[in-house]
Amino acid sequence: MGQTSTFRTRKLLPHLFICFFVIGIVIINSLYVQPIENTTRSLIAFIVAPLLILYANQHHLWFRSSFRFFVKRSNRLLSSMALFGGGVLVSYEVLHMIPNAWGIVFHLIILGFSSIIYWCPLILKCSFQKSRAYLDKLAYFTGTTLLFFIYHQVSFAYYESTPTLGFMIAGLITMLLTLIYTIHQWVQAEKKIDHTSAEGYIRPLKFD
Repeated sequence: MGQTSTFRTRKLLPHLFICFFVIGIVIINSLYVQPIENTTRSLIAFIVAPLLILYANQHHLWFRSSFRFFVKRSNRLLSSMALFGGGVLVSYEVLHMIPNAWGIVFHLIILGFSSIIYWCPLILKCSFQKSRAYLDKLAYFTGTTLLFFIYHQVSFAYYESTPTLGFMIAGLITMLLTLIYTIHQWVQAEKKIDHTSAEGYIRPLKFD
């Protein structure tokens, strides 16, 4: 009975975290200008995109040829960073070039695609490709976080306004939580020692 209760609790925790995180995103964006637009952006970039990747991980969708593009991107950190940055720039240019409902639709589609590209190197897992080292992930994470922050600061200075401030703050909080999670996963991975392969480094192997 106790084991069943513990299992249910562990299964429920991620859902509770997502619910509280969604509420937090809504509250953060409601404090600044354009709350509806920035809440929608935040939910797509920081909730929907990573959940889609986690769903694909769980159901082994990366074996489908139509998704191999994202698998390749997950191991090409510099190109993923460039696509993420370029996609964000293009999405906002489309929003300003097409000043109607279609502009918003295309903006959100491009932003969603760019967000998936961003998350792939961090959380994509598939059995036929080896994951990048945590040090590589940390370097990629640092670069994309700086790119995200600098882009918003430059755009704020250029337009002399802060229309996406709520989105930026929600993004930085998400990235901070991602950093904590990545470091935790790294520490846990370091604790798992392969005694069979490590024995030769600790003491000489004995051959009969």
